[in-house]
Amino acid sequence: MKYGKIVIKLLVCIIICNCLNADASNKDGKNTSIVIADRNGKHAVIVIPDNANKVEKYAAGELQYHIKESTGITLPIVKEEKKPQGKGLIYLGACKQTAEAGIKMNNFEPNTGIVKTVDGDLFIAGDSSHRVFGSDKNKGPWQTYVIPTRVGTLFAVYEFLQKQLAVKWLWPGKSGEVIPKRNEIHIGHLDIIWKPHFIHTRLVDNPYRVNVFHSAVWSSPKALEEYLYKQAVWLRRQRFAIGKSMELNHSFKDYWRRFGKTEPELFNLLPDGTRRSDPTIYRGHPANVSMCVSQPALWQKIVKNWERTRTPGDPFIKVGENDNPGKCTCTNCMAWDVADPATRGIIVKKISELGDDVMDSVQGRDDRDLNQVIFNERLSLAQKAFAKSDPTWFQFLGSLSDRYAKFYLAVQKEAEKNNPDATVLGFAYSNYASAPVQTRLNKRIGIVFVPNFIFPWSDNKRLETRNRWTGWSSAGASVILRPNWLLAGHNMPLFYARKLGEEFNYYAANNMIATDFDSLTGQWSTQGPNLYVLARLHNEPGRNVDEILDEYYSGFGRAKNAVKNYFRHWEKVSDAITDKSFNQACRATGGNSWKGFILVADAIFTPEVMKKGRELINAAQKAAQGDSEAEIRIAFLERGLRRAELTLAAQAAFRVYKKGGDAKIFARALDELDSYRRSVDMKDTDSASYTYWYESIYGWNRSITDILKKD
Repeated sequence: MKYGKIVIKLLVCIIICNCLNADASNKDGKNTSIVIADRNGKHAVIVIPDNANKVEKYAAGELQYHIKESTGITLPIVKEEKKPQGKGLIYLGACKQTAEAGIKMNNFEPNTGIVKTVDGDLFIAGDSSHRVFGSDKNKGPWQTYVIPTRVGTLFAVYEFLQKQLAVKWLWPGKSGEVIPKRNEIHIGHLDIIWKPHFIHTRLVDNPYRVNVFHSAVWSSPKALEEYLYKQAVWLRRQRFAIGKSMELNHSFKDYWRRFGKTEPELFNLLPDGTRRSDPTIYRGHPANVSMCVSQPALWQKIVKNWERTRTPGDPFIKVGENDNPGKCTCTNCMAWDVADPATRGIIVKKISELGDDVMDSVQGRDDRDLNQVIFNERLSLAQKAFAKSDPTWFQFLGSLSDRYAKFYLAVQKEAEKNNPDATVLGFAYSNYASAPVQTRLNKRIGIVFVPNFIFPWSDNKRLETRNRWTGWSSAGASVILRPNWLLAGHNMPLFYARKLGEEFNYYAANNMIATDFDSLTGQWSTQGPNLYVLARLHNEPGRNVDEILDEYYSGFGRAKNAVKNYFRHWEKVSDAITDKSFNQACRATGGNSWKGFILVADAIFTPEVMKKGRELINAAQKAAQGDSEAEIRIAFLERGLRRAELTLAAQAAFRVYKKGGDAKIFARALDELDSYRRSVDMKDTDSASYTYWYESIYGWNRSITDILKKD
């Protein structure tokens, strides 16, 4: 028995020694040729720290996996204390040899990584946490990038894989992995430092409406679990990470419950003189009450709560207004406002809705500046509209951006009494989306900018949004992009990748410090180019969008041009929709660009449009024949198209059923759709939860399929 163990140890030593590179190098490593793997069986060894943390261990596994997929060779992973002698090793993470090679990581910014050759060895390391949040279930939920684990070593591995091995990850799951096959991998001199371009990058992947198991549309809880895991891996591979937590939610949702009775002065004064949630919208739900932002007691409460609950070193005070426009009409709040000529057209239109007599009375005033007249009369106009239960009465208040800018400054000043580095994060949203007219801000005011459109991507809306962004930046603030763009489209092949990329590059070039995209709806097989462009620009802001799209299409091998034609079709279809045509369709169907997109989808994706899409995907399948990887990836796209076709068929049957048509026809269409979704959910990475949620909101009662069991 003892003899057998000795033989095994000798064999292991022989194998490891054969892995080592014979190539010598000079001291600075510039003439180094390190063999990672070659056709003769020689290959490197991955060395990890003796006390390697979970990030370093996972990074070693990712490096090992991708090299094996590329070459067929599995690189051994050993702890540093058991490393073989010789050169040509890959030191991963905070090894002792890394420090001895002169690579210092103490001052690295969050999630920064380094890839460097020194004296014949390759070093891949970075800012990586020993503290890992969460349990080990599903290989570690720390991979979900919303958890603030530092992953610099892992990101350095991904930089190496992308730049040296041309690896791409088109979508989650194995079918989306583009790993070029190689007989050998040799590397020369490398000296790369990769660091995030933005402090915080988030593509929200965990809203309740997306990551929920529904037995009607998921084949099993395991299918959902696999979907979430693959998606988390993809997000990490694309290097989404929170260096510092800058996501902003609605900060005062529970304030009314806690303070409504005892401190009503914290909340908006409505035009009728009451302090409560607006009854004209959301049925007066208290979570949607807006705040009296000029109230010093509110600033003090915010700061005291922040000081009590903040993580040491966290400078961010989050004062996101509730999900509602600013609505306070108290004297102090109104005094903070500044007349903004940009809102004049909206207010004049609103005045005309109140009646000609009101319009005549305003225009008849002896004042050269109609905008100032309107500004002076805005409270009485708001009162008239509120009395008529007009839910848009707040538009008479005009732009409240100066008001909210002063609010952010007031909270910052209060916090600076004890914390001179305090940084306030607040929204630019709704009736305070435009930049302030007079109020100047500073870099420790972070404006979480919410563009005021989703779909269509018209030139007018894009220009207006750019102007608003530039205005906040020019006012001195730091700006964070938090759009709702990705919420459009249901599971239809809606294409806006080019326009999304152009807007992203504009903001990145104009003082964007972070992103927080709402939300990742998980429609990878139909909307993949949008998500791929977005991810790649987070790593390479400013890059040409056509280059990124070409990179995506090249993942389909010999069918590249056919797939490009397929998505060009969807781009033309999507771009043909104007604000006017979309609004007309929405009025006719009750749909909208987000939750109700299912209602208006067939106005865009007509039978003729879908027929052309089917012809193009068939052509792509034909072009891919003989290229097994391309065939697999196009089959993924085809299943997405099939889901879209079945969804449109179910919606058409539902519309007929709602008008008194045969319930069984709708039940059969719905059953066919749900059955198909369940049959492919272990193959694909599309979220069935997202589509289920919004179909249910608009009346798709899946219990109707029970009538089919009686037949």
